[in-house]
Amino acid sequence: MSTRIQIVKQSETPLRRTLIIIRDGRLMLHRAAGPLAPKWIPPSVGAELPVEPHLRWVLPDNIDDQSRLFLLPTESSLSHRSLIGADRQDIAALVNTFLTGLPHIRALPEENDSFEPTALQRLHQWWTADTLSEPAAKLRDYVTYLLTPADRDRVEQLITTKHSVRVLGSASCSELFPTTDSRSIHVLVDEVCFGPPDWEIGVLLGEQIEILAQVDPNSHSFEDPVVIALLEHSTTPRSHLGLIAGLRWLLHLHDYLTYVFYSDTILSQAAYACALISNED
Repeated sequence: MSTRIQIVKQSETPLRRTLIIIRDGRLMLHRAAGPLAPKWIPPSVGAELPVEPHLRWVLPDNIDDQSRLFLLPTESSLSHRSLIGADRQDIAALVNTFLTGLPHIRALPEENDSFEPTALQRLHQWWTADTLSEPAAKLRDYVTYLLTPADRDRVEQLITTKHSVRVLGSASCSELFPTTDSRSIHVLVDEVCFGPPDWEIGVLLGEQIEILAQVDPNSHSFEDPVVIALLEHSTTPRSHLGLIAGLRWLLHLHDYLTYVFYSDTILSQAAYACALISNED
């Protein structure tokens, strides 16, 4: 018997191709690497995920305020839109959802350890490589210059003791997740990972501060309601979250240099990320 497939919606960036399809009457999400995706992106991101019974997946032109939304990434859903308009209760509900398991986690089964370097392994490779592209080497030299020896020791300790943590870098993907009261919230779901809760919250913290800095370089990030909510939710020391947030930002900057293009503003952003790493409680 032949399988009937109907494409409901599709979007494509250089790094990722996303389809909403109906296969034999079931609504499915299908992701695959785009033409310019790094070779280490694992085949498992192409897995099809069924709609969860407790979530209603809708398209942007069918949004109902009472619906629980899970909006797929599109060209317009850049990271600048992530978490915009969220209050502390939304963030608390969101982080609780992360810590209790999410549908997207199945896109990268934990047992598939051989697919791609973990986030921290990639950082370690960048940090210790003998040869680098000129932009990546320039960024590393600048970061090394900005960090004190004590900061570098903290970085080295983290990236050499937690290699089990993995993150899929995503240049232009934000998605809506449902909250407990049926509203929705933007979050960069592919920037969370398999790992300790402090790492997941630190990653979200780094993403939000990066977004704020891009929108307004003079913003006071730690006055932002989303940042405050993340800090209040976590019992992890602020300095440790700052270290993780800074590392995630630096890895994003490195990826941007490698796969997009070089910009002088990256160095100023690196200084901001290093300030997070150097943050004390």
